[in-house]
Amino acid sequence: MDAGRTITVLDCTLRDGGYYNNWVFDGELVKRYIAGARAAGVDVIEIGFRNPPSDGFLGAFAFSKDRYLQTLDLTRDIAFAVMTDAKVLLHDGNTVKVIDGLYVERSQSPVEIVRIAANISEVSKLGPAVARLKEKGYKVCLNIMQVGNKPPEVIEDLARTAATYDGLDVLYFADSFGNMSPDMVIALVRAMRSGWEGALGVHAHDNMNNALANTLAALGAGATWLDATVSGMGRGAGNLATEYLLHALRNRGYDKYHSEALLPVLVEDFVDLRHRYGWGPNFLYYLAALHGIHPTYLQRLQEPGHVDNEALINALDYLRNIPSNVFSEEALGRAMRADKAHVVGTWEPNGWAEGKDVLLVANGRGTSEHHQAITQFIKTHKPQVISLNYVEAISPELVDAYAVCHPSRLVRDIPAYEALDRPVFLPVDDFAKLFVHLLGEERVNNFGLTIEPDVFSLRGTGCTIPMRKVAPYALAIAAASNARRVFLAGFDGFAADDPRHQEMNTIFSLFRTAFPNMEIIALTPSSYDVSQSSIYAY
Repeated sequence: MDAGRTITVLDCTLRDGGYYNNWVFDGELVKRYIAGARAAGVDVIEIGFRNPPSDGFLGAFAFSKDRYLQTLDLTRDIAFAVMTDAKVLLHDGNTVKVIDGLYVERSQSPVEIVRIAANISEVSKLGPAVARLKEKGYKVCLNIMQVGNKPPEVIEDLARTAATYDGLDVLYFADSFGNMSPDMVIALVRAMRSGWEGALGVHAHDNMNNALANTLAALGAGATWLDATVSGMGRGAGNLATEYLLHALRNRGYDKYHSEALLPVLVEDFVDLRHRYGWGPNFLYYLAALHGIHPTYLQRLQEPGHVDNEALINALDYLRNIPSNVFSEEALGRAMRADKAHVVGTWEPNGWAEGKDVLLVANGRGTSEHHQAITQFIKTHKPQVISLNYVEAISPELVDAYAVCHPSRLVRDIPAYEALDRPVFLPVDDFAKLFVHLLGEERVNNFGLTIEPDVFSLRGTGCTIPMRKVAPYALAIAAASNARRVFLAGFDGFAADDPRHQEMNTIFSLFRTAFPNMEIIALTPSSYDVSQSSIYAY
């Protein structure tokens, strides 16, 4: 690798990282970040997006208006760039008009470089955009997204198309799903070189922990513009971390780069940001990359309060079986509601709690805070007790059976169940069969399960419930066993605007409609729409 070859390190932290915080960055952080990037030898800072006005609130770096950038006292020994999506430029069919509305003459702007991010289908339409930006005096980059796994002839054709554009300075490719390998990158660079003789750039995502290896492979194959972000901050699994790239480049003889200069901003700012927003590679992002799932799906699904772990697994399974390389809110909604469970069942609970009260014990704070009163209630009133999954706060001696309906939770609690001798209510699908022998077949009551939105019904050896959650599954067992009424402990509830809160209220509403004579009473504090009493009143 020739360290004498001129390369350009472009840091796009504020642009790519803004997907997590709506492009709202503290002013002091921005100052420390720019100072650190400058000292580290970064050549270009992509300061943000350049977008037209939006309907909702976004921070300053979603627009990167010239008048705002001029308040930042930007240093002149680093070039500054902004990015605009091709869909913005092509929106109303008059690309030149859109560009004139977004960009003044280069001589009047602190921005030197404009990057256009384009999907493959948009590339052929961007010649006028490149030409107009060049007329205004900007250096122009074209970033082609989602090129991984495309045939060489497709890449070659894209490169030849880009080569016809008057004024294009750099042609980029983005490993949008983070699912490329170094060999794939090298082949892609060679394909682009067959149609493009100018500067080449690479933007690597880190879903499979290959971002550094892929970028260095691209460098070795002839790319000279290299993207990265501080701490890898970026959508989904994030990007190549600037500090790692600079360190690797210095080890390869590029002495102008000093990764240690980023330590202050890393420690003071980005450690906290990463803890708050949780970007970075994990096995879920790895699987998403493997199946070509747009990283925004995983990012949204993992937001606090969005879905629980079971629903996340269901959603990922749904997304890998549909075209999901382009993000859409509609597909996200379908994925969040996805569940293909259909287990007929072999056990009929009729008579299990005939004429008795059933106490459903969940793993909420109310159970741990009031466990002594719950224990006394069970000993005194002798209800049939169903633990919703394994609840550590209640002694197994007080539990009549455990209800489990999702594989991920079953796997987690298998060691606890193995040590107990209580029955387990479980829909035995293909996955659950792997663990039945660990539980003991004689302990497993295979009560079937089918998922159908807005339905709550029984069918002898199984039930149909609106979503795969253990609470409606246990409620169905109570109803099927002819219980007198249902008591709840540990059903604390969530904040009113939390989707999980509304889901449970929907479940209770559907249950009351299906079984109007069966009373539900919460005995520990609950914010759900159920009758409230007190464990201490009995």
